[in-house]
Amino acid sequence: MQVEYIIQPDKQLGRVLTFLLESGPLPLRIVFVSAFVSVQTLMRVKQQILDLKEAGVDIRFVLGIDLGGTSCEVLSEVLSWEIDCRIVKHRLPGHTFHPKLYLFERENEAVIIVGSNNITEGGFFGNYEGVAYIKYDLPGDAEDYANARSTLRRFLDPDDGPIVKPLTEKLIQELADRGDVPTEEGARKSRAALRKGQLTGRDKGKPIFGTENLDPPPPLPADLLERLIKNVRKQRSVARKVSASGSSI
Repeated sequence: MQVEYIIQPDKQLGRVLTFLLESGPLPLRIVFVSAFVSVQTLMRVKQQILDLKEAGVDIRFVLGIDLGGTSCEVLSEVLSWEIDCRIVKHRLPGHTFHPKLYLFERENEAVIIVGSNNITEGGFFGNYEGVAYIKYDLPGDAEDYANARSTLRRFLDPDDGPIVKPLTEKLIQELADRGDVPTEEGARKSRAALRKGQLTGRDKGKPIFGTENLDPPPPLPADLLERLIKNVRKQRSVARKVSASGSSI
């Protein structure tokens, strides 16, 4: 068993996960566990996930929906992939589902990544994050790997129950109707408001902290970028129509 540490932004987890998704031999099992998910980051791994699913890989996503961090569009997108997905939510406040784990199991080795990185642009590329990257050589480390999976079972393989539900179209609709999950536009506005709050210090005289140059994330595929632009334009058009309708009343 080997343990390494990935310190972002020095090394971006998004690039590490892309390498693991694309390298051989073919995985037997992949599990992504994340508290928050953004559409843009999800789409970065879409094609690899679909290709691996088509090849027979067992794939599971376990996602949180607390604090407006995951949108209806994210859930609908994952549902369209037709993979195993579980949604975790404790009804009472103060019990946020907040883990971030990534598991890749192959015949000759397994990797478990445990840390602070969500499936978001910041979590994969821009934020300051830290994870433990644990590699198990199989079958030599089989016992250690089995113990790790057993310990992490609540997150990697959660049982359906009061706080765990399989992702379905009905569940997404119920969450949307209740306002438990925002639209992507709403989630984006929440993130923008948070960033705006972080920038207010600029108006308070000489800054205390400075900045440093960080590597940008890899460019988005052209088809994904086009889709995102169309979605933004569509949302703005809907917003203008709603605004115009309201002003005419």
